[in-house]
Amino acid sequence: MMWNLTSSKEDWSLFLADKFKDKNGQWTDQYSNMQMKVKDLMLGNEWIIPSELQNFIHYPLPPITGTQDEMVWSGDMKGIFSTSAAVDKIRHRESTLHWPSYIWKPFIHPGISSNIWKIQQGVFVDDQLKIQQGYSMVSMCCICKQDLDSMFHLLWSCSFSIKIWQWLGNIFHFSIPSSLEDVIHCAKNHSPIVKQIWLTSSFATMRELWFLKNRIFFDNAKPNENTVKSKILSLVHYGGYRMKATRWTHDYDSHILEFFKLGNKGSKFTTIRECVWLLPPRGVILFCCNGIALVDPGLAGFGIIYIDHDGAVVGTISGGLGIASSYIAKSFSVIWAFEWENKLKCDKLSSEQI
Repeated sequence: MMWNLTSSKEDWSLFLADKFKDKNGQWTDQYSNMQMKVKDLMLGNEWIIPSELQNFIHYPLPPITGTQDEMVWSGDMKGIFSTSAAVDKIRHRESTLHWPSYIWKPFIHPGISSNIWKIQQGVFVDDQLKIQQGYSMVSMCCICKQDLDSMFHLLWSCSFSIKIWQWLGNIFHFSIPSSLEDVIHCAKNHSPIVKQIWLTSSFATMRELWFLKNRIFFDNAKPNENTVKSKILSLVHYGGYRMKATRWTHDYDSHILEFFKLGNKGSKFTTIRECVWLLPPRGVILFCCNGIALVDPGLAGFGIIYIDHDGAVVGTISGGLGIASSYIAKSFSVIWAFEWENKLKCDKLSSEQI
């Protein structure tokens, strides 16, 4: 700041210099210490700090030993001064934004990405923004007629918007998102093609809700759920031509692709892993059980197979658990194995979880 004040040619710097300098270009008594050097603050081996500067200097100061001066730079781990290190030290750092990497994807149409970028950057006008700017006004959401008109309310808490998100969430078996971060993380543990479909449909939903508000405000349109849903389905369907990701060989992926009429997508080869069980001793039945959820939590199921000492399969059982975590599915498989053992009245058994 002081360096800019004494050396800058900008208007504010010249104004302050003219105000606090005399006709000879010297600072007035109140600001005469601004151009002092370190040697002006020392008298022999003692520091002499003017009272005007004591509030700006951090104590304690290092002792004056009279040895050779050394240049010390803490902006680099090796103590080497460089222009890049100095700039990096004094520059203002903004927090890292992760959402731009999700909206500017090749599979998302630029028209959708640009509108999501505007929403996130605040390139819009709503009543909440006007009130913050000092306007005195009565505000009401033009869709639900229940709350203050704001972009956050429109996208995440408006009763009409919640119905659209609930419809979309039921398709994917996701919970209703309440922010863009929720949208990004909903499909975290799903196949690449499901992630692309979810992001495309979610961003299309955000855009259509914004456009619906504009149509109501400027064209006196009426909110219609079916119209919004059909526009979202159309955007996802035509966006499918831009989606190049692979699917998993699950019924879940087939359901999503069929619902949005995206045709058949290629699947990535899945490695087949071999499982080996050691045969139990004679007279002992081995229960091999496991459970897993597609998403944690998500659609879950379990399976049990039991074999005798010769490796012959005595029986198998499997079932679905609805929405559960992998831990619950694994625990349920063990419990079911013991219940099955009780029904079979086995004297000796051994259980092993995959």
